[in-house]
Amino acid sequence: RTHPQKQNLAVYTEELTHLGRGKRLPWIRYTLQNSGAIYVSEETVGGTFRRAYLYSAIVSIPIQPKPQVSYYVVVVREVKNGALRFVTAYSMLKRNRFLSVLSSSRPCLHVQDAKGT
Repeated sequence: RTHPQKQNLAVYTEELTHLGRGKRLPWIRYTLQNSGAIYVSEETVGGTFRRAYLYSAIVSIPIQPKPQVSYYVVVVREVKNGALRFVTAYSMLKRNRFLSVLSSSRPCLHVQDAKGT
């Protein structure tokens, strides 16, 4: 399965910017637009199939004496018409927590489509 069309993602990130959370937390938009590692989670809940994409990013802030590493995951759900809807976002400082969030999903093929390359 390939990633949703990049046009769909571009429209979605513009819509997210207009939401309060997208303005207050700019790392959400950055993660959506620049993630090089996207995961997909598929499940059936109450007879309904659900697909969600987990966009991930690792950012290192070069401060002394030790760089601060932050881990980000943005969860977007694909709805019936193929549109994407923001579900939630995680910002964390612990690598094990980051890996735990991603462990219930699998890598998405053709990740380069999300970046337009």
